Amino acid sequence: MFDVKTAEDNATPLYDFLHSAYFNYNWIPILASQNNCSDAVWRFQEGCQLWVLWSRWQQFKPLQYIPPAGDGSADMELTRLSSFVNHPDEEICKLKQSISGNWLNSLLDGTYYVCLDNLLDAPKTHECLVYSMGIRDDWSFDEALHKHGCEVHAFDPSIDKNETEKRGDRHWFHKWGLATSSGGVPSDWKLYSFPDIQQKLGHTGRLLNVLKMDVEGAEWTFLSSVGVDIPLDSIDQIIMEIHEFGEGPDWAGELRKKAMLLHQLEKWGFVLFNSKVYSAHLTLRSLNYRAPLNGTRKNFFYELSFLNQKYIKL
Repeated sequence: MFDVKTAEDNATPLYDFLHSAYFNYNWIPILASQNNCSDAVWRFQEGCQLWVLWSRWQQFKPLQYIPPAGDGSADMELTRLSSFVNHPDEEICKLKQSISGNWLNSLLDGTYYVCLDNLLDAPKTHECLVYSMGIRDDWSFDEALHKHGCEVHAFDPSIDKNETEKRGDRHWFHKWGLATSSGGVPSDWKLYSFPDIQQKLGHTGRLLNVLKMDVEGAEWTFLSSVGVDIPLDSIDQIIMEIHEFGEGPDWAGELRKKAMLLHQLEKWGFVLFNSKVYSAHLTLRSLNYRAPLNGTRKNFFYELSFLNQKYIKL
């Protein structure tokens, strides 16, 4: 008699192998076919045959596919996303520091971890360039790096200021936003793509030492453009707040896409060196990609800090 549980337990090593082939060795499944397997979910059963065509991922080519996590449910996809954000490489940056932040209803908001390994000497040669996207009238991050000697450009279309203001020597504000395909923003906001912003400021091809984004969901649009029209080799570190606002018609699929975008950033050479849950929300925790979470968290905010391996000092 065919025992489904035993068959699935026996298939676990194969699942681990396929998972490792994708995430550790950059082999991408591009085509799959099956015979005599379950129609709804391709589980192993008696007589089941499964064929997968793999192709070696080409560096700097955007990912188009990511395997489902576990059984492909929203819980398992959320668990995989949790596994990524809760396992930073804390050894890759020798000197990191939490800067900025303001108290908001007894909670410290707007603190970001920056890797100082490449920033200690950069201001001396006036080569330190910082973009801060999303202000909400909190200038603490910008002012901290400006005092350090960096050239800082702040962006936010939602606050009541002139289109461009000079706040200090080598410190500017621009009433622009990051263009997003999600819509739902006022029609009078000036939105530009990331390459357009660089071009308008004369920064195309220049090294961007720090890119900070707190753009209320537009970070996913930015990540989806990685490798298409955003040259990440000219960015040293990316600090962003990621948002998850809950269920939708295909929540599992949306979570899978977000996991793919974060893993794509990793494959492009960026290492997560710090992860901090926004203090107003519960943290997500999981042991590995197969361990289910204790209850689904539909809303969570994380502040993630990535470092480009190209500029890591050994």
